[in-house]
Amino acid sequence: MTLQAGVFPAGVAAPTGTVQFMSNAQTLGNPVPLLNLFATLTTTQLANGPNAITAVYSGDANFNGSTATPSVLFVGNPDFQLAANPGILTVSSSTPGKSTLALIPGPGNGLAGTVFFTCTGLPAGVTCSFQPPQVNLDGFTAANDTLTISKTAGQSAFRLALRQPRLLGGFLGGLSAACFCLLAWPRKKRAWPAILFFLSCLLVAIGCSGGSNSASSGSGPTNPYVVTVTATAGAGAQAVSHTVTLAVTVQ
Repeated sequence: MTLQAGVFPAGVAAPTGTVQFMSNAQTLGNPVPLLNLFATLTTTQLANGPNAITAVYSGDANFNGSTATPSVLFVGNPDFQLAANPGILTVSSSTPGKSTLALIPGPGNGLAGTVFFTCTGLPAGVTCSFQPPQVNLDGFTAANDTLTISKTAGQSAFRLALRQPRLLGGFLGGLSAACFCLLAWPRKKRAWPAILFFLSCLLVAIGCSGGSNSASSGSGPTNPYVVTVTATAGAGAQAVSHTVTLAVTVQ
């Protein structure tokens, strides 16, 4: 980083002497001689973050020494901060989940540029979208973006299809139980009483199997998925990226 300080005379003569640059009360290199009223220092001593830069003029035979008012110089890549509210979402095929993403300029040196978004960790049949798809930051003003997580109707149909074999299995189980009851009835007495008894067994068995299936199919929402949203801006050495996680329950 290059620092420059000028010493401007009040009279006709040009000042001579040196300028000592300082950061947070610590000297930066050696005193720099004035050249055409300016002293220039190139240094790598500045720490990341805010630096209070001061230039101290030594004075000469014609001019008194003086100290410039400190100037705060922020060192580091332009940056931003990312947050999501709310961070817990419940999603169904009829109701998507929405969260507001807040992009806040970084301390001291806010990013000016375009921020792009992606999300990972979604289960099959669930998608995410951003509105707007990208956000332009000016380095000073906070901005918001809306994240929407949706469950496709196809996934609901697929889950329902997976449950159909359970219904068939329950019916077959009930039928088997009823047949066993009929076989256990004495052969000579198999007539209308046996048929009625068979039908009773069949209805009871189907009811039991249906009740069991109902309890299993009403298990409620799945465990929450951890969805990671990534916001990226810049390129090369100036690229910055931040993530935020959300807990998403899919019903």
